Amino acid sequence: MRLQLIPSAVGGSSQLQFLSSYLLNDELAIDGGSLGLLPDLARQRMIRHLLLTHAHADHIATLGVWLDNVFAEGNAPTIYCLPAVADALRTHYFNDVVWPDLQKLPSMERPAVRIRTIDSGETITLGDLSVTAVAVNHAVPAAGFVICDARATLVFSGDTGPTEQLWKVAAAHDNWHTTVLEVAFPNHLQSCANVAGHLTPATFAAELPKLPPKGQVYAVHLKSAYREEIAAELTALAAPHCKLLLPGEWIEI
Repeated sequence: MRLQLIPSAVGGSSQLQFLSSYLLNDELAIDGGSLGLLPDLARQRMIRHLLLTHAHADHIATLGVWLDNVFAEGNAPTIYCLPAVADALRTHYFNDVVWPDLQKLPSMERPAVRIRTIDSGETITLGDLSVTAVAVNHAVPAAGFVICDARATLVFSGDTGPTEQLWKVAAAHDNWHTTVLEVAFPNHLQSCANVAGHLTPATFAAELPKLPPKGQVYAVHLKSAYREEIAAELTALAAPHCKLLLPGEWIEI
């Protein structure tokens, strides 16, 4: 597997990340925050499956733009998400107010997008990947994903505070060596992180013993206003197996 954090800053290279989207191999993406900003439209059209962690705006901001970019009648991509996330999309996004209801355009029989719900704990197969959704600890219904191919297992936390079930599900896989874990707030905003369902470097550190001791952990979702502070606090953890995943960076899993 190969994973890339899709950049979302405008105006040249930047380590700031305002929106959340990731490419996994060729045909799968995670979250739609910056997906529609990929400058290579052919690359956008290759994506047939989108795993959506939750419905907050930074994770769906360019979802409609991407669907416009890749539209081909009779060849709709599919969004996979928890039932509550699907309800949020239908009520608040594909509602013919914020965005046209692409589930029925150009017709119900040949829509521009399909939404498939997956329950927490359910595993689906997408090509040569198996994907298990696991509910995590966020302010709204949200899922992390345990993603496996024949060689390796990737655990993607999505937005979450301290969590347990995701790691329990992942621990069933002997080849789990890579984790993408959020850390959104600096330590001095721990109370905000607790309410919002996010991690700080302190609570990020408390999650690490739950992960494989020799595995690689990539920190993501640093709020841009606090990026340098969060990065410094992560460095102070002196955890050599943890590093920041940078915008545009590809990692091999």
